[in-house]
Amino acid sequence: QNPYNISVIQISKVLLSLEAEAQAPVQVNLTAAMSADHGCKVFADTLAANKLAQQTFDDNVRSGLTILCPGDAAMNGYLPRYKNLTAEGKHNLLEYHEVPVYRSIPNLRSNNGGMNTLATDGGKSNYTFTVQNDGDDVTINNKIVTTTIVSTLTDSPPHFAIYQLDKVLLLEELFNSNLAPTPTPAPAPGPEAVAGSPRPSSHRSPPAPPADEPVSSADAPRPNGEEADQNGAAACPRALLVQRFNASI
Repeated sequence: QNPYNISVIQISKVLLSLEAEAQAPVQVNLTAAMSADHGCKVFADTLAANKLAQQTFDDNVRSGLTILCPGDAAMNGYLPRYKNLTAEGKHNLLEYHEVPVYRSIPNLRSNNGGMNTLATDGGKSNYTFTVQNDGDDVTINNKIVTTTIVSTLTDSPPHFAIYQLDKVLLLEELFNSNLAPTPTPAPAPGPEAVAGSPRPSSHRSPPAPPADEPVSSADAPRPNGEEADQNGAAACPRALLVQRFNASI
């Protein structure tokens, strides 16, 4: 039996297997990262008030997530509508602002197209949006709203990133964009139209004359021939009288 050839090499560090290396849990306060002077305090407070949604956010930090939080001005303007949602609607809307994968800005720019969110369930309610480039900007849009990433609040690869949006990502399923538009009333006539319209006359027309009284048959005009016959008939007796008078002389 041949002897073994054994070599010993000295290294500077201990080699650890990936399986043996236990990863320490990532400890991060997401609402604190959005609050304070970061510009998303209203969204952070809204998330903190929904314990179920906040727990879902926290559970995804280790596996990676991207949060798209509306700025304070946008979220303040949306709060009255948010408060009228059902509990499920509020939960879905908050989860719609998180992607369950870490995405850097360069990655978002190079991976345009549809993207799933925490609210995506694969059923009738799709809850996805589309990422697109608009010059140097990255836009997030769906059928009823287009919003832009305006700043990066924090970026901690490979675990999480938080970006601020200029608008709230509205859900089409919660706010129907296909409602019939309210009929627009006809515009009032302008000054020119009013000025050009004829004004009613203040002069009253005289009353219509009374209907002509019927003409009697005696006064009615006769044809010329009939009138000539009567004149001739009237002239005949006079001629006879003249002849008789001359004969008697």
